[in-house]
Amino acid sequence: MIIKTTQALVDLVKANFPAGIIKTVDTLPGRLDDAMLKRFLLVQPAIYFAFIGGRGNGQSHDVRLDVNWVAYVITGMNDSAHVPGPDDIINVLAPLIHGHTITDVGTLFCTRIDNLFSIGKDKSGARVHALTFSMPNFSFDYSPDYGALNDFITYHAEHSMTAGDDEPLAIDELTLPQ
Repeated sequence: MIIKTTQALVDLVKANFPAGIIKTVDTLPGRLDDAMLKRFLLVQPAIYFAFIGGRGNGQSHDVRLDVNWVAYVITGMNDSAHVPGPDDIINVLAPLIHGHTITDVGTLFCTRIDNLFSIGKDKSGARVHALTFSMPNFSFDYSPDYGALNDFITYHAEHSMTAGDDEPLAIDELTLPQ
């Protein structure tokens, strides 16, 4: 249900912002740090979604929590009238998601908006805002079909520790005996 909701948020934004206004709408691929922020600034304005946890009261017999997703709005210091700033994006994004119902999951409510970063330490001019959306009484009562999973035969990964370098430092591959 977490993946379904996160993807539904991405799809909702893509369907409701005019094409080309937001360059990237996606799920956050990891922890938001300085290196990731620098990469994101190359394709801004951008919106990234992440599930950030939840809290329950411990009184339910099944797992039901009040859970939260965050939408990171990432922009640069644009002086162009053709590129939306964070306020423009927030003014559309907050009411778009607030009260939106994900079928068979629940309804999201905007509960907080924070300015996380608005002056670039590295002169990038980055601006990052976080919009938190809560979903009360979120249920984890779904049973996956493990029989539908494919056999795990080959692990393959390419690792690069140098930002902007397209050449991997290491390539790992392991084929498991079956």
